[in-house]
Amino acid sequence: MCSKDGVNVLDFLKPNKVELTVTLDRQSAVYYPGDTVRASVTVRAQKDLKVQEGRIVLLCCERYQTRSEEKEQDDDGRTTTSVSTSWVTRQEEFARQVFLNDGVVPGNATQTYEFVAPIPPDARPTWQGGKIVERTWLVRSTLDRKLAADFNAEAPLVVLVVPPGLLAAAGAFGRSNAFGEVGLAFSLPGKEWVTGDTVAGQLLISPVKDVDVNEIRVELERVENVPEELGNTHRDTRTAKLAGKTSLHSGQSLALPFSLMIPAPSPTSGRTANCSVTWLLRGVLARGLLKSDFSIEEEILVYSGRRV
Repeated sequence: MCSKDGVNVLDFLKPNKVELTVTLDRQSAVYYPGDTVRASVTVRAQKDLKVQEGRIVLLCCERYQTRSEEKEQDDDGRTTTSVSTSWVTRQEEFARQVFLNDGVVPGNATQTYEFVAPIPPDARPTWQGGKIVERTWLVRSTLDRKLAADFNAEAPLVVLVVPPGLLAAAGAFGRSNAFGEVGLAFSLPGKEWVTGDTVAGQLLISPVKDVDVNEIRVELERVENVPEELGNTHRDTRTAKLAGKTSLHSGQSLALPFSLMIPAPSPTSGRTANCSVTWLLRGVLARGLLKSDFSIEEEILVYSGRRV
């Protein structure tokens, strides 16, 4: 069936093919707080496309996994309780540009729009590699249509935060639970590190009394915490064994070197209203089942990159 001008009227029932792309100005897609993101959005529709708004936004999306309690009652009145997990997404918009207000994208024509947006100087970094937390940055373009599905396109970007250098001085660090029996400390070149770094230092042991231990080890632990609902915590621990059974004698100090790599990618140190990530360095003098271990712990700060 054709109209007088030879156009098949069934063509109007076919879906409109729309190409929507977002391209960033940096091929690496790596940015730092305070940088400016420049992007271009290209729109091409097969036929005229009616939209109520065309927009481009810079977004930060934080996702975290919560634990909640569910209660069910059977026909006999018995109540069972179970715990389930679910992911929650929070989006924060930092810039918006409207390039089309209640208009028509012309068919068979390519339209390109430029987008410029600053990343805030206090922006939180991208979180990758987490188990119950993650954070992504992206530029999203939307063709918003009334009573019809929207068209969306996204370009993810990575925001890296560098160590500020406030805790870069070498020293002895740590909080010990072994006062009066064994002096413990970490000798470190500083407390600021970057994912992919190897944390290298010494575990300093100064016995006050003669004691025997089954093992001496150092642990690097990442703690992801989501306080919402029942609370949810994930711990990822890497361990370096420094010695097996050892007799420690009063007045004979030890300096045991250790090294532990911070995996990359990993979520960096930080806290928001929704979740937190903490990195802990822990030294353990294990004494067996019947005696409490001697231990020392210190928080280190892990960042996501160094500016090239």
